[in-house]
Amino acid sequence: VEIHAAIVDIDTDFKRDLGINYQAADGSSKGWGFGGELSSSDDAFSPLPAIGSPAGAGLTLSTIYTMGSDYFLARIQALEEEGEARMLGRPSVLTVDNVQATLENTTTYYIPIQGNEASDLFKVEAGTVLRVTPHIITEQDGRRTIKLAVNVQDDQNNNSEATSTTTIPPIKQTKINTQAIVGAGQSLLIGGYYYEQKGSSESGIPILKDIPGVGNLFKTTSKSSKRMERLILITPRVINLQDMPAIPPRLDDPAMRQSPTQADYSERPAPPKRSGCAHAAPTDEALAAPFKPEARPAGGPQP
Repeated sequence: VEIHAAIVDIDTDFKRDLGINYQAADGSSKGWGFGGELSSSDDAFSPLPAIGSPAGAGLTLSTIYTMGSDYFLARIQALEEEGEARMLGRPSVLTVDNVQATLENTTTYYIPIQGNEASDLFKVEAGTVLRVTPHIITEQDGRRTIKLAVNVQDDQNNNSEATSTTTIPPIKQTKINTQAIVGAGQSLLIGGYYYEQKGSSESGIPILKDIPGVGNLFKTTSKSSKRMERLILITPRVINLQDMPAIPPRLDDPAMRQSPTQADYSERPAPPKRSGCAHAAPTDEALAAPFKPEARPAGGPQP
């Protein structure tokens, strides 16, 4: 089973651009729809209750997203260009049936702890840890669906200021446990917990606003706040290993069976024969003959 995940932060005011609309239906049973009124089409789905309550703020909803992950990612990219969304990661992993897959994206802080005789480092980790256990279900008509058991642990450092090396940063932790049955071409969308993103901007008359003291008269400071929602889209896909070649076609090519060194040596031209002052290789008779010192002319230097 191949599992693709997309972790996104999006402004709640622009969430409808993704085609997501949490809307209660009329009647004895309650349902949820995407981008419009609820009907009996394939876009209708039932809310999946989370097992246990999340530790963070907000109501967590797990839904089956039927509009396709490509549409979701395309809209996120468009909103990201406008500054209304942020793609935090798109990890992928391959696992087998009933085996847990872990996708982890964390940041580690090391805080020095002073002891009686020596100091030590205390490790604090914050980030997103996604654990997914897939189970393939084969229907009587041959269709395959995937049951997902999902555990999400999301830790956020809400302190916008720089964290000192001697202080432990405040960490907000959210935990979600849920299960869902996902069909072919469908995705599991987890969302519903929020956080505030605060920022400030400064505008004014150039040069004059930078003058100490009186510069405040020529500039304006404005603060902004956005309510962001974190969405996690999980898309599973069943892969049949029998339909895949054991060796990629390029590696099965006979030319690829030689290492680069062997191929380079076989294609290298033979060195040219030397002539002139080059010495020939000694024969076996020359090596077996006794050594005779070279005769020196009379009157020459003696050793």
